[in-house]
Amino acid sequence: MKIVFSVLFVFCFFSAVTQQKKTGSVQSKYVSNDTLHWNKCRKLTWDDFKCMPDSTSTGMAGTSSGFITKSTYSSDTTISVVIIAVFYKNKSWVKNEYMDSATLKHEQGHFDITEICARRANLALKNYKFNKATMKNDINKIFYDFVDEQNRIHDLYDKETTKPINNKKQREWDAKIAKWLQSNCE
Repeated sequence: MKIVFSVLFVFCFFSAVTQQKKTGSVQSKYVSNDTLHWNKCRKLTWDDFKCMPDSTSTGMAGTSSGFITKSTYSSDTTISVVIIAVFYKNKSWVKNEYMDSATLKHEQGHFDITEICARRANLALKNYKFNKATMKNDINKIFYDFVDEQNRIHDLYDKETTKPINNKKQREWDAKIAKWLQSNCE
């Protein structure tokens, strides 16, 4: 099961930029000790799932992952926005009877999907043609397009692999996710 929390910082960023020095960096305030940044060398463990299980859910576990943004600027015309995939420990949960390697691997798949969508969003931002008049709306549209894509992929992932549990489909998704991560999602 997937719970997506996507944090948009772009609106706040643009307000903050006008009040900051000409060079600097702004990072989302949503990064904390309960937040893991996606890292290919660091897989999720059950110790990362800190929230009490959702007793109303039919799911075995819930991964709370989403995006944060890191923005840097060096002048009124030079700006960089990077979208980062994160996992929220204090909002992710597992029911004790499902703490097995297959369920953990499925939940890692959700976090990996978030990373894939973050990479795709960063590619779209990299290819963005700067337009000062529409920049805020353009960046927000890019961000939300990838939030929507992420949600669609997570829903399809769960539908095909867990409703009902389908090990063959899970293996297909594992291969697809690995291929996307390897290819940098282009």
